[in-house]
Amino acid sequence: MVSRARHLCADAAHIPLRDASVELVFSNLALPWCEDLSGVFAECQRILRPGGLLLFSTLGPATLQELRAAWSTIDNRPHVHVFLDMHDVGDALIRGGFAAPVMERENLRLTYRSVEGLLRDLHGTGAQNSHVDRLRGLTGRVTLEALRGGL
Repeated sequence: MVSRARHLCADAAHIPLRDASVELVFSNLALPWCEDLSGVFAECQRILRPGGLLLFSTLGPATLQELRAAWSTIDNRPHVHVFLDMHDVGDALIRGGFAAPVMERENLRLTYRSVEGLLRDLHGTGAQNSHVDRLRGLTGRVTLEALRGGL
């Protein structure tokens, strides 16, 4: 049997597929970086066939709370992305055309031996601080030491 599964990497707000052309849309941790979540969900709704399925994973407001707290001891600048609450994501799903979304929440905790390990993992995901008021330069040794002390 030949698999009909295909993979596509595209802008979530402008997916280059025909209307009602897919049975499944799967997104893993991409939604926190989308500016117009309702628009992304409307685009998913557009390309899904009737009865099609949207599956996604995302991050919630408690994500990186310890890192956010540690940075707050150093300065008042935003250093950690703000993640939406699942109720806000559910509202965006409804605005995007999904009638009765079903969502589940699972809390996972990762523990790091060092700040550098955490920062290395974050860097490896490609995630970055998208705040307008973020610092544009590199984090210096003194700031990193202060961050270590805050964690």
